[in-house]
Amino acid sequence: MEEKNKKTRITVLNCGVQGCCPTVKILGENVSIIDDYGNKVKMTKKQWDYFVVQYRKMDID
Repeated sequence: MEEKNKKTRITVLNCGVQGCCPTVKILGENVSIIDDYGNKVKMTKKQWDYFVVQYRKMDID
């Protein structure tokens, strides 16, 4: 397999104490966030990285 055809595949479940399990799926340059009801948000890896940076800047107690 050529290097350019390889894609990073990551799936993360963010299960909370109330039984909710939103899923973040990263496949190559595409990111999807799926909630418990099947609703989906799609973004690029670049948008996801920006989201993560902005989230980490927030001061949440």
